[in-house]
Amino acid sequence: QGLQFECESTIEGAYKNAKNKIPTIPASNHVLLYGSDSDCAAGALRALTEAGRASNTLTCGLGPTPEGLKNTRTNPSWLCEGSAFLGNWHEFLLAEAVAIHNGFKPPDLTPCPQIMLTKQNIDTYYNADGTVKLLPFPPEAQYLVQTGILQKFGNVQIK
Repeated sequence: QGLQFECESTIEGAYKNAKNKIPTIPASNHVLLYGSDSDCAAGALRALTEAGRASNTLTCGLGPTPEGLKNTRTNPSWLCEGSAFLGNWHEFLLAEAVAIHNGFKPPDLTPCPQIMLTKQNIDTYYNADGTVKLLPFPPEAQYLVQTGILQKFGNVQIK
């Protein structure tokens, strides 16, 4: 069975709309919550928790937002938080610009580092003090590392 609701891409929107749908879910059902981002997951999970359903609910976020990172660390219902390191894309763009300036023809697609953060690995990449350490870049993106620009930010893992 699947149930869809509009989360409005906000915590409050997801909370309000999930709260209205929860009574239609049989109490014996487990809930696998999928939202388009961490705010959707956080709002819907708050509604499920208030309804006494947290113990049979699992979710993941996508962002990562401060609340998503906190939930990944502490909430047993929150399994993971997807990260494409969006807050670091300026670093990738600067390295790309330098590579092109230096005559490199980039591939049609340059993959960025991506990971599903879990309770086991979150502190490897997102420290509690807010600093971020990037994954090693995929082989197709190593030319970004070779520009030397990424190293200036001090958060790149070099293979």
